[in-house]
Amino acid sequence: MEEKEHVQRCRSVRRKLELVGSRSAAKIIVRSYFREIWNLDLPPDAVRVGKRPSGVPVVVASMPDPAVPRPPRLSLTHNRSYCWAALARDRFRVGVDIQEIESRIQSLTSFFLDKSEMDIVRSTAGPVSEAQEAAYTAAWSAKEAAFKCIGRKVSFRKFCLQARILRMKEDGALLTWGDSTYFVRQICTSGTVFSVLNIPEV
Repeated sequence: MEEKEHVQRCRSVRRKLELVGSRSAAKIIVRSYFREIWNLDLPPDAVRVGKRPSGVPVVVASMPDPAVPRPPRLSLTHNRSYCWAALARDRFRVGVDIQEIESRIQSLTSFFLDKSEMDIVRSTAGPVSEAQEAAYTAAWSAKEAAFKCIGRKVSFRKFCLQARILRMKEDGALLTWGDSTYFVRQICTSGTVFSVLNIPEV
């Protein structure tokens, strides 16, 4: 019931489709996880996607066997073209993000990058405007994925100000938050950036 109410609260038809798509993808891979790892063939209605008060999506599964560990960690993301759900086994965290490459992200740089980070983005991209759009989008996406994985105890705005990008490469971005350093893996296509961070639970 919670899932349906969450979708119905959205006024945009496109947004509703994205939510339904990402949650459907999550249920498919959760059922595959239990089938392949635990040899449990759960019916479709045994798995749903809930939401913690913080907004973090969570897998809720009706377990026929109490010996099976708790459901895996979950991260969701979607845009106009893709829905992506990622799982991490117990004692791991995961965060994923999809961003379409677009020029408007450059107008938001003061929100999520400081001057040193902007210099890194510009030096990575060079003078070509399309390459700069892709680089700024990759920087934004890296922080989104990292926030979903490690930063949920602070606001996204605060996380963006505290996390610092140290280096950007074709396969991802190295960033630091607190005393730790993380590498967010990325795939950049002609129009989209896919980002994922998966780390052990401390």
